[in-house]
Amino acid sequence: MKIQDEVERVVGWASDLGDQWVGTIVGQVLDSERESLLRIVKSNNMELASVAVLNLIHTCMYAEKQLKEVEELSV
Repeated sequence: MKIQDEVERVVGWASDLGDQWVGTIVGQVLDSERESLLRIVKSNNMELASVAVLNLIHTCMYAEKQLKEVEELSV
């Protein structure tokens, strides 16, 4: 998979999660990391973009884990 394809996939994932975390620190981190990644890609620094993609993936995984925990508590 090309880095550009991965960027698009992860940016979409972060956007979806960000919509669920609006007004929270997690939402702010998702938005900030997503915007940072897009700026890096725009500057055409693909080595740094690959690192930023990994960071955003980890943040998305954390956000999903937290959502599941919240859902389990509310059941």
